Amino acid sequence: MRTTLTVSGLAQAASIAFLGLAGCGGNSGPTVTMPAAASAPAAHPPPAPEVPATQTQATAAALSPAQERKAEPAGEPALSSMMVAESPQKLGAPVELRYQFDSDVRAGQPVTLHLAAVPRVPGSNLVVSIKKESGISTTAGDLTALKASASTAYRQELSVTKLAGGPPDLHVLVMMETPAGSSHSWFTVPLDASAAAAKQQPK
Repeated sequence: MRTTLTVSGLAQAASIAFLGLAGCGGNSGPTVTMPAAASAPAAHPPPAPEVPATQTQATAAALSPAQERKAEPAGEPALSSMMVAESPQKLGAPVELRYQFDSDVRAGQPVTLHLAAVPRVPGSNLVVSIKKESGISTTAGDLTALKASASTAYRQELSVTKLAGGPPDLHVLVMMETPAGSSHSWFTVPLDASAAAAKQQPK
């Protein structure tokens, strides 16, 4: 049997074919689902900058002058509070001798005497010895230092008893060797507090 298509039928078939192709063209490829964008990591504050070692050392150095003050030995008077012993020698040992009694010197009563020899220049074989005199009793040996540093106090503590009729002064010999040679000085330590104060008055 022969099938006859009219013009209107052909047009309707072409329209259906076109719509079919159009539908296929819209779904020509698989549907790709894009993953959701990863959330940005939470922001963290930057780490605190480290203090350079040189800055720490500089801070310590700035504080060191106050911390480097040497404390006086336990039971010893401060150098600033001690009296300066006089020496009649203009040229002698480059050493300053300071002294202080714990209490007033009274006949027949022992009293503690603090001595401090302070070299003005470095040296060696520093010796501080008390002259033995009748009327004064002391209980101390010689103070010796094989190496003497400048501005360092070399201390000695001894007991002194002035006997009735004893001399008014105690005499102390200080010897030290320097690159210029060996030198010595005699120093006078008044046993009377008022006499000692008078000698400290400016002339």
